[in-house]
Amino acid sequence: MKNQKVLIVDDDPVVRNLLSQIVWESGYAAEDAEDGLSALGKVERGSYDAVFTDLMMPHMGGIDLLRRLKDIDPNLPVIVITAFPTMETGIRALKEGAADFVTKPFRLRDVKLLLNKLISQRNLLNSVTEDKNERTSLESVNEKLYEKIKHISFLSYIAESMEGINDNGALLDLVVHMAGELTGASEVSVGFIEDNDWFVVRRSSGSQNAIRVPIAGTPMEKALQAGTSYQAYPGEKKPYGAYEAHSLMGSFLAIPIMIKDEVIGFLSLACKPDGSSFTEEDTQLALALAAKMALKFENNALYESLYKNYIDTLKALITTIEARDSYTKRHSERVTKYALEIANVIGLGEEESSAIKFACYLHDIGKIGVSDTVLLKPGNLSKDEFFDIKQHPVIGDSIVQSLTFFILERTIIRHHHERWDGTGYPDGLKGLEIPLLARVVAVADAYDAMTSTRPYRTKCDHKHAVKELKTWMGRQFDPEMVKAFLKTETCCNIAY
Repeated sequence: MKNQKVLIVDDDPVVRNLLSQIVWESGYAAEDAEDGLSALGKVERGSYDAVFTDLMMPHMGGIDLLRRLKDIDPNLPVIVITAFPTMETGIRALKEGAADFVTKPFRLRDVKLLLNKLISQRNLLNSVTEDKNERTSLESVNEKLYEKIKHISFLSYIAESMEGINDNGALLDLVVHMAGELTGASEVSVGFIEDNDWFVVRRSSGSQNAIRVPIAGTPMEKALQAGTSYQAYPGEKKPYGAYEAHSLMGSFLAIPIMIKDEVIGFLSLACKPDGSSFTEEDTQLALALAAKMALKFENNALYESLYKNYIDTLKALITTIEARDSYTKRHSERVTKYALEIANVIGLGEEESSAIKFACYLHDIGKIGVSDTVLLKPGNLSKDEFFDIKQHPVIGDSIVQSLTFFILERTIIRHHHERWDGTGYPDGLKGLEIPLLARVVAVADAYDAMTSTRPYRTKCDHKHAVKELKTWMGRQFDPEMVKAFLKTETCCNIAY
């Protein structure tokens, strides 16, 4: 297969080299170019079976190169490389004819699969006989197939964009934005049916204000009756919008949002800049967008229900532990406070801080599996008793392992007793092998343990605890996390 060539276009030599290796391992020859202009010259002089192109490059960017390549060979598969995919660039590239995306950092298997798929499709077209009529016929079929593939790519892009959005308000904002990008509509709204006869707009382009309008006599009523999309044309009644006119000045597309065959609301689009009507492709994409949104709403409702049930269960477990050991509740609260202060100093984001806040209350939940005689023992622990205590991170991890949306929290619960030098438990992780959030909590946990009274010893003062943290930097604790703790509000507000 090495007679088949793939062109890699990127201004970063590291990226070009990495992709060249992947292409070679996939069984194809690789050539590269450092910008769009150089790549265009290579394609004009030679023959290639696929092209990878970055978006941001000097002299000629990826979108311009994509457009020029499609003029030269409409069937040449072009894969866009991007480190920071946005909805606008993604949709624009797909509309210009991009076959697909790969995102930095690359996943070797994904790139190989994508490349093999696209080149196989190209080989199928090139294997046809030279008979002009037959080739023309196949090219026509291929063009229709390409349109189907492009439509599927749009659907895939819609689904990926919604992935991980569990807040319905953020989902509505995304849908409004995406609908405008996909169809070119400058007025987009999403709303829901209330009291059967009213339509309440919850999100619209340029406004966050709710608008309550009657359904009767509007395009939404006709879409509701048909159970599918309805396009209204100039002169028909305008249900709402940015202008005071009572009739439409341009096309208006009403798309029903359906859950279990029931229309619960509408995605509506209006005002294409060129004054044209919405095409069949516009309608199909809007219908797909509405369907994906409805499915995501259902999934979010299920997520919220599961999340609440899990939280209620965990709260019950924590209450059980607190009933056995009153120290645990106050300890968890203080560890949470200290850990969040460290997170703020080192600049962690909202997601990480939320994980710390939740996990710190759960970090000792595994102690529910430790007997009272060990947990509340006033003296030193025996070797076997200490072994039992060391199981609590593993027990805690097993309790929450079914919570697939608590990935970061699990790393804290399992690894907050690992040590920087690798002598900690349960897994003996060392240095940067220990998850960052667990390193944060380890310092907060140790500080509170030293400055509070335990069944087996009395507390020490702040000055002594800080001295201990400094002494064990690089052995028990991540030095950077200790330094961050010394800059926290807790340390700054305590006089030495």
